[in-house]
Amino acid sequence: MYNLVTGAGELAKALDPNKGGSLLEIKNAACGVVTLNSQTHLAKTAIEEDAEEDEYVEESDDFGIFGADDIQDILRQMNYKIDYIADGHPRLAVVSSKVGRSTKYLKFVEDGHDEVKILQHLSSIRSPTNHTISNIRFWPVHGGTVICMPVAGGWLTSLRNPDKHMGSVAQQLFEAVAFMHEQNVAHLDLKSQNIVIPRHGGRLSIIDFNASVLVKSPTQKFRGIVGTDHYIPPEVHVGKFNPIRADLWTCGKTLRQLCSRCKDSPYRSFLLEITDALMKDDPDERPMMSTVLRWMSSRSCNSSPNIGTPVY
Repeated sequence: MYNLVTGAGELAKALDPNKGGSLLEIKNAACGVVTLNSQTHLAKTAIEEDAEEDEYVEESDDFGIFGADDIQDILRQMNYKIDYIADGHPRLAVVSSKVGRSTKYLKFVEDGHDEVKILQHLSSIRSPTNHTISNIRFWPVHGGTVICMPVAGGWLTSLRNPDKHMGSVAQQLFEAVAFMHEQNVAHLDLKSQNIVIPRHGGRLSIIDFNASVLVKSPTQKFRGIVGTDHYIPPEVHVGKFNPIRADLWTCGKTLRQLCSRCKDSPYRSFLLEITDALMKDDPDERPMMSTVLRWMSSRSCNSSPNIGTPVY
């Protein structure tokens, strides 16, 4: 999707002003796209089967997998058209309404992956603390499922005036991770690019459950290496880890990145204390999200939470 943003901007310069403006809108919308990590950025894991490139549909020259008849039927029902297929990510398309200015994303997920099951489960639950990308639609097609998702904002790093929104973002991020864990879901690829929010603040959404797993218990362990380079917890590098506690580390890393864009302040220092606790090398010393939310509540009540006491 990085290539989509860059390519749309360059192509817009070469077109007349009217058409160029449309492409720039696509470029801006692409900042909030659900990411599909390339193999150079995503460390494959034994807990996720590698997808084989089966020739289960006849693909068009222009739209690849999205040129299949059943997917084209879906687009006709929606009255949408394909604007762009992400360079290097053939299973992700930017689509727009033929009669309005609405832009959405289509993602094709092969049969056999848990992403659809996890998204269907999480999105079916109504809760103010559920920050899973909302208003999703699913269509079974030959060889897999097509997911339609709205534009919910840009990457967390595109947030304007992060100092103003730092507290709200932290609270929502902790709520989001706590909710997933309560549903026995570990995201396993939390990072700024998989957390979207309107540029001027608002509701935060978690996207891209491509690497996510369902766990039987909070203590269950998995083997393998999963995640994005520079966002992989130390124990995951070893190859045996607890997915829930791995999420705690990546949550801390993501919040630390946000804090790095904010001015020094007592509240920023408070959040950095939390990131330090979440990113402890020993997974068992990381506080669970329920504890972190209590710290946040204590802070909002002007008391001084005791950060650093692990909860097992």
